[in-house]
Amino acid sequence: MSSKKPKKDKSGQMPASQAGLLTFFSDSGKGIKLSPIIVMGGALAIIVISIGLRVFPII
Repeated sequence: MSSKKPKKDKSGQMPASQAGLLTFFSDSGKGIKLSPIIVMGGALAIIVISIGLRVFPII
């Protein structure tokens, strides 16, 4: 007969890092939350405006 072993729940324990001193279970709730698309779009907009001002100077 084969005996069935119960499966261990792997979601209960985190792997040990630095002897278990550094384990983070949740994100911090402070600060501004921005999606990466907004950050990349803002950077791209600054680049385009900068190039546009070099090509077509205002003064």
